[in-house]
Amino acid sequence: MGCLIDLALAWPLALFLWVNYVSHHQLHVLGLTITRLAASRGASQFVVGHGHGLGAVIKNLGQTVVVLFSGYDGYLKNGLPGFGILSPVMLVLVVVGALLVFKQKPRTDFDALMLMMLGANLPTVLLISPNNTHLNALTVPALYFAGMALAKLLRVNRRVAGLAVIVLIFGVYAYTYLGPAHTALAAGQNETPLELQTLLTRAVDSGAPIYLATSH
Repeated sequence: MGCLIDLALAWPLALFLWVNYVSHHQLHVLGLTITRLAASRGASQFVVGHGHGLGAVIKNLGQTVVVLFSGYDGYLKNGLPGFGILSPVMLVLVVVGALLVFKQKPRTDFDALMLMMLGANLPTVLLISPNNTHLNALTVPALYFAGMALAKLLRVNRRVAGLAVIVLIFGVYAYTYLGPAHTALAAGQNETPLELQTLLTRAVDSGAPIYLATSH
């Protein structure tokens, strides 16, 4: 039954890969449109290939560690410096919690699931150019292990400890996002969509006038 569910979830993704990396023609299957993207991001996101090998993987691992501990990947929309998807303090707790759970005997089924989820992020960490969007799959197991570490180290209820830390960090993040970082965000320090870049480039090349409609 599990294999059938996996197949039902995976076949649209397999067709998506086929359309965008092999056939380059949009498909319509069982009422679904398998879209062909205007441009592929694979070459810019994978660190291997195009003459790059093990050295690129090692370099990418270092860059991933920097992004995780600095909390900033260059896009304010993804995370603020010092926060990211996980703060540096929580990352330390994640490592401690993962080691505690790994050494714990016996482990619960949920502990084993969280360890597997953490391990499943290894290909992403090694092979994909790091940013907070690509690394968001770390969030669920990381929060769990951070909570486990707090429960062990502070000897308090893990739910209370985890909730207190998350509320504190989110509160500081929200203040920074809506306060000091708001000016930079409003000034356009963000990632412009590819479609808008393409549209403006074509308009400039054609010599046609460009009109901007704003709230003003």
